[in-house]
Amino acid sequence: MNIIYNKDLSLTGFYVYAYLRDNGTPYYIGKGKGKRLVQPHNKIGVPEYTRILVIAQDLLEVGAFILERSLIRWYGRKDIGTGILNNRTDGGEGGSGYKWTAEQKSRIVGRIVTEETKAKLRKANLGKKASDATKTKLSNIRLGKKQKKCTDEGRENIKAANQGKNLGRVLSEETKAKIRASNKATWNRKQAEKREIIK
Repeated sequence: MNIIYNKDLSLTGFYVYAYLRDNGTPYYIGKGKGKRLVQPHNKIGVPEYTRILVIAQDLLEVGAFILERSLIRWYGRKDIGTGILNNRTDGGEGGSGYKWTAEQKSRIVGRIVTEETKAKLRKANLGKKASDATKTKLSNIRLGKKQKKCTDEGRENIKAANQGKNLGRVLSEETKAKIRASNKATWNRKQAEKREIIK
């Protein structure tokens, strides 16, 4: 099949797709259904549509898993030194439409963390600092995630909560310079991380 994705393309059943680098080589192989191929991926940058290749569609889920695993094995994974893909697994894991049992739900819904447990967690994490590697991983996870939309009511609540907080506050030129430098550094770092993800 091998067709480049576009927003007017209607995909049927399960499909297998690839994200391509500028040179045409794949950096990620995935399996999905519906709009999965254009939705944010954990630690994987979603490219522009012209670099999303639909390899096969109208598959049963088991067939999509088999093809996904075969392609990942063929191209190999960068993290284990076998090839060029950024995939972190061999594919074929999980399943769509998994439903939680009533027992599983009951373990989570309504669960209350006691003050004693909170105190233990605070004490255990007191003074701990995340390493640069951890910060980078967390940043990569957040890349591509859609920002939550705020309702008009939410905006009014935020506005009311912040009313008068900074009234009369004057920032020094030094503080302004620090803020500008910090914002610029953050922007440059995020751009560099996005470029690194699709290498």
